[in-house]
Amino acid sequence: LQLRWLAPTELFMELGAEVAKGQFFPGSDNGADKNGAGSLAGFAHLGGDVGASNSWRGGLSYLHAAPRDRESTLSDANAVDALTRFSGTSATWMADFVWKWAPEGNAQQRNLIFATEYFKRDENGDLQCQNNLLEGGACTGLQDHYDSAQSGGYAQAIYQFMPRWRTGVRYDRLDAGSVNAGVNRALLDMPDFNPTRWSLMTDYSPSEFSRFRLQYNHDKSLQDNTDNALILQYIMSLGPHGAHKF
Repeated sequence: LQLRWLAPTELFMELGAEVAKGQFFPGSDNGADKNGAGSLAGFAHLGGDVGASNSWRGGLSYLHAAPRDRESTLSDANAVDALTRFSGTSATWMADFVWKWAPEGNAQQRNLIFATEYFKRDENGDLQCQNNLLEGGACTGLQDHYDSAQSGGYAQAIYQFMPRWRTGVRYDRLDAGSVNAGVNRALLDMPDFNPTRWSLMTDYSPSEFSRFRLQYNHDKSLQDNTDNALILQYIMSLGPHGAHKF
């Protein structure tokens, strides 16, 4: 259930709140298996124009979830997969900003869109590491206090330098932050690693229904493993779309 209010002001101002079952991350299936709301969210957006060629929008958002027995698989001290279950609270703060430029407001010939987002997540509760001794693992089924403070974000810019042609760059980063897993800390492999990724792309749109895209990713999502990927995409849309919502 979501409620939005658009303020009757010259400056764009939007406030909103939402309640949901909370069965999706950072919530859990078990956390939503009950009456009432499993997650709560609130957001605020401000925006406006700067002259005839520029516009902007900034926002703040907050998400609170109460996962129960949220499952994940981690590598333990013996390099064996270990099933963990987390129960507690999860609070995420997010800030986003978008700046758009088009000469005299005409985006058909040239335009630039810059977007960035930053989030910070704090979790507090109990973590259980399921017994995997029979598989050669290190976990014994112990449950202890768990808390973490992690963050991440991205920044990207997309420039349309002529009709139907665009080029763009994007940078993503996650910060492992601080993690306290109590007695399970010695049993689980929690490396201090910050994943990053750079992306470069160029695309061409023959029509409003189709697009060709060439993209290069320099991806360091896994520790000690760099993935360089070259991607060629063809995207086609059918039916209603942004230009014709029939």
